[in-house]
Amino acid sequence: VNGKYVGEHHYGYTSFAFDISEHLVCDGATQNVVAVKAVNNVPSSRWYSGSGIYRDVTLYALEGLHVDLHGVTVTTPFIDEGDGTVNIAVDLVNDGAAVNATVRSSIYFGGDVVATAEESVTVPGGSKGNVEREAVVNDPSLWSLGDTSQYMVLTEVLVNGAVVDEYAVDFGFRWTEWKSTGFYLNGEAVKLNGVCMHHDQGGLGSAAYYDAMYRQMSIMKDMGANAIRTAHNPADEQYIQICNEI
Repeated sequence: VNGKYVGEHHYGYTSFAFDISEHLVCDGATQNVVAVKAVNNVPSSRWYSGSGIYRDVTLYALEGLHVDLHGVTVTTPFIDEGDGTVNIAVDLVNDGAAVNATVRSSIYFGGDVVATAEESVTVPGGSKGNVEREAVVNDPSLWSLGDTSQYMVLTEVLVNGAVVDEYAVDFGFRWTEWKSTGFYLNGEAVKLNGVCMHHDQGGLGSAAYYDAMYRQMSIMKDMGANAIRTAHNPADEQYIQICNEI
């Protein structure tokens, strides 16, 4: 950042982040230069791993109080009993002075709000906080191979009634079981027809192009696959979203 080394990450498949606030010049006139460099030590693996920055790099401009990176966890603890309870845990970071805030989570389905949860919290300056609330969705639609119904939780952080940060998470209502007779999804036996896939896109290389990944997954589904083993590393975030969608 502006010619100063900030940090590095020694693995090409997991997400990471750096807080660069103290390295920026915020005088309204100076142009800041942020450089990201990929180093590929060849040989790096026994398959084609690609080279370069092949997944998204994002610059977040945040208020002092904000949701932490990957800071919203959504679970549906009692869906196997038919209960549409949604547990929403929110991790907050406050880089500014102590503040009183409201954390509001709205659950959307088909563009409509179907449930809400709200909690007030005081987060001391220079610290982290956590809010955990539950909301109930009546008669939820289950995610299945034939009906990939998805919900979305939009979490908003409000200070003095104004939204200072928001964070969206997609999820589905479903439960899984392993029995001596095999795998069960929502109580029904499912034969897993899977393939093992590396993250590259053939002639397109290893870049995580959304359209290319969607095409790839559509072909997998058309040929009868309903499960993917990612080889041999965590997949791109959009890859997971596509699998959830189709």
